[in-house]
Amino acid sequence: MMQSALADPSVLLLTLRDGALLIGYMMLMTVFPDGEILNLAVMPEYRRQGLAEQLFDACLAHCQEAGIEMLFLEVRASNTPAVSLYEKQGFVTVGRRKNYYRYPKEDALVMRLLRE
Repeated sequence: MMQSALADPSVLLLTLRDGALLIGYMMLMTVFPDGEILNLAVMPEYRRQGLAEQLFDACLAHCQEAGIEMLFLEVRASNTPAVSLYEKQGFVTVGRRKNYYRYPKEDALVMRLLRE
């Protein structure tokens, strides 16, 4: 799935590296005038160093340049660290998708960032 997404011109991949090692990434899909964050990941040993915020800064700069007005994402309801990070970035919860995730089965929170 990820390889086919990367071939899509509407998908942007932002990466962070420590030398040759990929330590974090964010995938953003744009469907003008909206964007959706598909994935955000930072290797565990590199977390809590502001790297996710760096990815968000790059993402928001791209969105501003591209004229993206709203960003959406889904996150596991139990993923408190991620929800806190997204709220810190200005996202608000606008919905809930019942049983969205499998293994284990869990709801997703739908979050939105309205850019001005």
